[in-house]
Amino acid sequence: MTVQAILNELVNHTSIHVIVINTSPPPERFSAKKTRLNSDKMRRMASTIRQYLRNIKPSNAVLVFASNRSAFFTVYVPMLLLLARMYHRPFYLKPFGEPWTCT
Repeated sequence: MTVQAILNELVNHTSIHVIVINTSPPPERFSAKKTRLNSDKMRRMASTIRQYLRNIKPSNAVLVFASNRSAFFTVYVPMLLLLARMYHRPFYLKPFGEPWTCT
């Protein structure tokens, strides 16, 4: 099931208010090539955290979708989990992407 399909289903429930915080770069800046941390990524990170903090207080729970091969997964998720715990909100994580393998 895709993230969009899950969000479409959640919208059908009037008791659930869905807030989406998209951390992806704009299409014109997307590159399949891995890049180091730069000012654009730092601005996106700061924007994401601000939106998260603004929206977590009135929320009943946090649901995060993240690629298991991204910096978001390894850097953001622990920080978001910590913030959810500080606000006593349940935290649910839905990783997607390639399965982990050991070679």
